[in-house]
Amino acid sequence: MPSKTFTLDNLHDEGFLHGNNAAFRCPVSGCGKVFIATTLTNKRDIKCPKCDRSSVTLKAEGGQGTKVLEALIEWD
Repeated sequence: MPSKTFTLDNLHDEGFLHGNNAAFRCPVSGCGKVFIATTLTNKRDIKCPKCDRSSVTLKAEGGQGTKVLEALIEWD
């Protein structure tokens, strides 16, 4: 399964980390939907709402609502 990791020091054109939020462009061919993941909802794994073929896992520095340190996006 292909994947890409985003950190504050290693951002790509397809993703953005800010505070407790992360935004991504789905890397699945033909999709490209932009979607958001956040630590506020305690849901750190979220699937693309359009194609359901990519997912993001967030790593934060603490509990709910804390700063995102890293995000991993995986797709098939």
